[in-house]
Parts: sequence; C-alpha cells; structure tokens
Amino acid sequence: TKRRGLSAHDATELAASDQVTVNEYEPGQGIRPHVDTPEAFGTHISSLSLLSDIVMDFRYPKSTEKKSIILPRRSLLVLTKEARYTWSHGIAHRSFDCLHGNVVKRSRRVSLTLRRILQTKMNTLNPLAAPAVERDYVHTFYERIATHFSHTRWNTWPHVVRFLENSLKRHPHPLVFDVGCGNGKYLASLTELVPEKAKKAVKATQKGTLKLRAAAIGIDRCENLVRICRERQLESGVGDALLVPFRSNAADVVLSIAVVHHLSTRERRKKALSELIRILREGGVGIVTAWAKKQPKDGRREFKQQDVLVGWQMPKKFLDERQREKMEIEAEIATSDDGRLMLQRYCHVFEECELKCILEEAANEMKARISVTKAYHDAGNWCIEFEKCKSN
Repeated sequence: TKRRGLSAHDATELAASDQVTVNEYEPGQGIRPHVDTPEAFGTHISSLSLLSDIVMDFRYPKSTEKKSIILPRRSLLVLTKEARYTWSHGIAHRSFDCLHGNVVKRSRRVSLTLRRILQTKMNTLNPLAAPAVERDYVHTFYERIATHFSHTRWNTWPHVVRFLENSLKRHPHPLVFDVGCGNGKYLASLTELVPEKAKKAVKATQKGTLKLRAAAIGIDRCENLVRICRERQLESGVGDALLVPFRSNAADVVLSIAVVHHLSTRERRKKALSELIRILREGGVGIVTAWAKKQPKDGRREFKQQDVLVGWQMPKKFLDERQREKMEIEAEIATSDDGRLMLQRYCHVFEECELKCILEEAANEMKARISVTKAYHDAGNWCIEFEKCKSN
C-alpha cells in the first residue's frame, strides 16, 4: 500500500507499531509538553488526528525556542530523530486556537498514537521505579492539589470506620499503619473510636480523660499531604507504598484506602499489596479499597475502560502565586470560565474480583497465609478485608 508523504523507512517503522493509545480531547483539554519514553518505545512516534484541527507546540529543552504546528484533521504526524528524542511536544489547555490567522473555537478531537514497544528494554525496567504516567498524573497531581484535596476530604467512609471499630474491639491497643494516609483523616479518627470499656478504664484512672488513641502511624508519597498531617500533630512521614519503611510482622491493623488504583501496572499493584501483608503480624487484619469500574447507576462517573484520566477542578486560591504562574506559562493546566484549574489524575479502575485475586497472588508468592474475610462493593469502590493467618 502506498503511503503518501512517508519514506520507505518511515513506512516500515509505522507498520511495525504494536501499541496504540486513543485519546479524546474535549474543548479546553490538552496534554502537557513531554517526550515519549526513549527506553520504552522505538524510533518513530506516529499520531493520527481525527474530527478537528489542532495546534501542537514543540519546545527545545533549556531554551525559550518554541514552534507551533497545525495538525489538520485526518493528518498523520510522524516524530523521528530530534523531533522524537530532543524536542518536547504538547497541546495547550485552552478552548480556542489561532488557525490561518483566525481565532477558532476548538471542537472534539480524537488522536491515535502508534508506537513500537521495545520489549527487551521494557523487561529490564525496575518495577519499583514509578512510570511517567504516575509521576505526572499521580505524584505531581497530588503535590499540586494537596491543600484543596485536604479541604474536601474530612468525612470518613462508614465501611472503613466500621472496620476500625471492629479492629479496636479485637486489638484494644493496636499498632496501626495507614499506607497512603492522605491528610490523615483515619489517623485522627482513631482517637474517637476507642471501645466504651477502654474509655471507662481511662476515665477512672485519668479523671475524665477520654483520649486513649491507638499507636497510629501513616505514610504518604505526597510531601504536601504529610505536611498537613504534621500540622494536625499526626504521626506521619513521606514513604512509598511499594517500599514501606516499617519492619515485617509489626502491625495489628493496616489500611490502604484509595491508593492501589493509582498504580499503573499489575506488578506494582501486587508489590504494594505484598508490602501490606509483610508488615502485618499473624492475627492482624487489613483493609484495601480501590475504585471500581462498576459505578453506581446514579453516580457522576462512568468508566468504559480500566486505565483512565479523571478530571479534578480546583479554585486558583489553593495555589500560591509562584505555582500558578509556572503552570500557566508552561501551558500545562487548563482554566475554566469561572477561574478553576482543570487537572487530571491517573486511575486504574478494578473489575470484580481483580483486587482480591492480586492480593491472594501476592500472599502466595510470599508464602504467607491470608484469609479474605469480606469482599464487597461500596459507593463505587471494591473493598477487601483480610486477616494474616498463622503459618503452618
């Protein structure tokens, strides 16, 4: 088949593509400047534009040099050599473009990006090293929105509270590790979940003091959320869910609330779950929750695939001036008409039984025994409660 405008070598590389990414862009949406990972993909990156025209910006590193190119609908862009490895490419987050001297409102656009996966390189990548999608759409995302996230995250989930209440009855003075503690709302709630008998005992010995709290410690990958925890005088530190800085067989209770769905590969999800099992002592209990692909019929989300970018709108007042100027200059963040910043976070939404299967697989590979005591769907999340059993 003749490919107009492509050299024979370019056509051969395009035919060798074995991975395709389909992105949908509504007016106002874009993608931050980036270079596709050299270690993961081949020498040619191709992108087919459909439905509408768009302006793509190319930037030369460590300089102010910028070139903007119009990508007409039904056109194929092929990046190779310097355009592939040196210049970054991106699409500004805005609702209009200047096309042929005219200001034109954007309309819906779909792009198909074709790449060749370098299998030998991919197989040698360290599974503990966060992929670019997590660095950009999880780590950076939460550092930016930490203050606003904390402002919106004060209510505890009833099923997690019930789990903690039952755990405190079973372990009156537990050591609790919250892996991915966020703003520490569950660390703080443990103060008020002490069983009534324990409260009465404390009251009798300390003349009315009702603050008998569990030894609760949290870690989170986001430095700004940990700072908020510390401002609330909660025991917390910066840590990675795949390399939890606690000794093995130490905790009576472990929590992983809305964390695992931010990990972009199955191996990384399994590693995070194996860390929960490792730090939990025999007889200890844990709970893991993650977003489900199955959402409530009356909910505000509907997922058609498992790996998604989910929007987040944040008033500019939650950013300091330096952060705001930096993001607007780099054209990384779209701004809505009412002045809110429009960001995106990566999530892997789980099918039924997927989370349970990975947890059990992690235990088997560690030669640890666990018993899943409850597995249920609640408010768009899969929830797994489990116990670490005694070894044979």
